[in-house]
Amino acid sequence: MVNVWNEPWLPGPGDGRVRNCHIDISYTYVSDLIDSTTATWKVDVLEALFDEARVSRICSIPLSKAGLSDEIFWRPDGLGVYTVKSGYRLIRGDLSSSTSTNSSSHSMIMSRFYNEMWAVNLPSKIKINMWRIANNFLPTFENLQIRRLDVSNICPLCLTSSESIEHLMRDCSFIKTLFDMQGVQLFSVSPDFVWNEWVAAAFCNLDIRNKVVMLVTF
Repeated sequence: MVNVWNEPWLPGPGDGRVRNCHIDISYTYVSDLIDSTTATWKVDVLEALFDEARVSRICSIPLSKAGLSDEIFWRPDGLGVYTVKSGYRLIRGDLSSSTSTNSSSHSMIMSRFYNEMWAVNLPSKIKINMWRIANNFLPTFENLQIRRLDVSNICPLCLTSSESIEHLMRDCSFIKTLFDMQGVQLFSVSPDFVWNEWVAAAFCNLDIRNKVVMLVTF
């Protein structure tokens, strides 16, 4: 941590400089500036540390009066790539076997999927569409809503669920009927399975004939 108080000046709001001043560096954390019993800012401490304009801005920041302790509740994303979410869940130690895929295994399954998909003797536009599906790049109603378009997210095929990429390409009764009619049994996974890994596993688990069926049907 850089001790900003020993610097001659640092960029900041106002005139662009934070003036060097004699400050008690024992105040290391923001929590040192808050009265935990009343959930209010320690105005006297702030006034000793900052000028009037900064004190006013700091005091305008609302503080929670709920008095709740911090809790770790993030779940891993299953992608095998470190995120804050997966890090916290690793600390909690509650990873399930279906979502504990590490980075190398994720890379391997996705690499195998792309290699096998591009090797199929079909037009490139079909394989590009599969790539878009695997990466959730389709304008499903759920994705359109995420982008704040005023649309209903109900699946127009079954009228029972939100039209997410998982529903449209895996869970909808319509897509299930299509695959059943062609005698294709797709990979069965838990609902927590990451979407692109499900696509990769489902595809790689098929023989070449059914790989073609999956690509064309999608």
